[in-house]
Amino acid sequence: ARSDFKPRSSLGSDKRTTKRSGSSKGSGKYNEPKTHKWTAEEVEQLKEGVKRYGEGKWKEILELCTFENYRTTINLKDKWRNLQRAGEV
Repeated sequence: ARSDFKPRSSLGSDKRTTKRSGSSKGSGKYNEPKTHKWTAEEVEQLKEGVKRYGEGKWKEILELCTFENYRTTINLKDKWRNLQRAGEV
Protein backbone atom coordinates (compact mmCIF):
# COMPACT_ATOMS: atom_id res chain seq x y z
CA ALA A 1 0.00 0.00 0.00
CA ARG A 2 1.09 3.53 -0.72
CA SER A 3 1.91 5.59 2.33
CA ASP A 4 0.99 8.90 0.64
CA PHE A 5 -2.57 7.73 -0.19
CA LYS A 6 -5.34 9.70 1.49
CA PRO A 7 -9.04 9.00 1.13
CA ARG A 8 -10.98 11.65 -0.80
CA SER A 9 -12.89 12.74 2.32
CA SER A 10 -9.67 13.79 4.01
CA LEU A 11 -8.56 15.99 1.10
CA GLY A 12 -11.03 18.79 1.86
CA SER A 13 -13.60 20.31 -0.43
CA ASP A 14 -14.13 18.58 -3.73
CA LYS A 15 -15.64 20.82 -6.41
CA ARG A 16 -17.45 17.90 -8.03
CA THR A 17 -19.42 17.11 -4.90
CA THR A 18 -20.19 20.56 -3.55
CA LYS A 19 -23.69 21.91 -4.11
CA ARG A 20 -24.10 24.95 -6.27
CA SER A 21 -26.20 27.83 -5.14
CA GLY A 22 -28.81 29.35 -7.41
CA SER A 23 -31.34 27.83 -9.70
CA SER A 24 -30.97 24.50 -11.36
CA LYS A 25 -31.19 24.14 -15.12
CA GLY A 26 -33.08 20.88 -15.14
CA SER A 27 -35.36 19.69 -17.87
CA GLY A 28 -38.53 19.69 -15.79
CA LYS A 29 -41.71 21.30 -17.06
CA TYR A 30 -41.30 24.28 -14.75
CA ASN A 31 -38.00 25.28 -16.36
CA GLU A 32 -39.19 25.15 -19.96
CA PRO A 33 -39.90 28.43 -21.72
CA LYS A 34 -43.53 29.36 -22.20
CA THR A 35 -44.69 28.83 -25.77
CA HIS A 36 -47.07 31.20 -27.48
CA LYS A 37 -49.58 29.94 -30.01
CA TRP A 38 -49.48 31.61 -33.40
CA THR A 39 -52.50 33.72 -34.19
CA ALA A 40 -54.13 33.65 -37.62
CA GLU A 41 -53.03 37.26 -38.06
CA GLU A 42 -49.39 36.35 -37.37
CA VAL A 43 -49.52 33.47 -39.84
CA GLU A 44 -50.92 35.80 -42.51
CA GLN A 45 -48.19 38.35 -41.78
CA LEU A 46 -45.56 35.62 -42.12
CA LYS A 47 -47.00 34.51 -45.47
CA GLU A 48 -47.12 38.12 -46.73
CA GLY A 49 -43.57 38.75 -45.46
CA VAL A 50 -42.18 35.73 -47.30
CA LYS A 51 -44.12 36.75 -50.42
CA ARG A 52 -42.70 40.29 -50.25
CA TYR A 53 -39.12 39.71 -49.01
CA GLY A 54 -38.47 36.07 -49.89
CA GLU A 55 -37.89 32.89 -47.96
CA GLY A 56 -34.84 33.10 -45.68
CA LYS A 57 -35.12 36.86 -45.09
CA TRP A 58 -36.37 36.26 -41.56
CA LYS A 59 -34.67 39.29 -40.02
CA GLU A 60 -36.22 41.67 -42.54
CA ILE A 61 -39.63 40.05 -42.13
CA LEU A 62 -39.39 40.25 -38.34
CA GLU A 63 -38.34 43.92 -38.38
CA LEU A 64 -40.86 45.11 -40.94
CA CYS A 65 -43.95 43.15 -39.89
CA THR A 66 -45.84 43.58 -36.64
CA PHE A 67 -45.26 40.33 -34.77
CA GLU A 68 -45.49 40.04 -31.00
CA ASN A 69 -42.28 40.95 -29.12
CA TYR A 70 -41.53 37.35 -28.22
CA ARG A 71 -41.19 36.16 -31.85
CA THR A 72 -37.64 35.55 -33.08
CA THR A 73 -36.18 34.87 -36.50
CA ILE A 74 -35.93 31.22 -35.50
CA ASN A 75 -39.66 31.21 -34.65
CA LEU A 76 -40.44 32.57 -38.11
CA LYS A 77 -38.24 30.01 -39.85
CA ASP A 78 -39.69 27.12 -37.86
CA LYS A 79 -43.29 28.23 -38.41
CA TRP A 80 -42.68 28.63 -42.14
CA ARG A 81 -41.17 25.14 -42.32
CA ASN A 82 -44.17 23.70 -40.44
CA LEU A 83 -46.59 25.49 -42.77
CA GLN A 84 -44.75 24.01 -45.76
CA ARG A 85 -44.88 20.50 -44.30
CA ALA A 86 -48.59 20.87 -43.65
CA GLY A 87 -49.14 22.02 -47.24
CA GLU A 88 -50.56 25.37 -46.16
CA VAL A 89 -48.21 27.42 -48.34
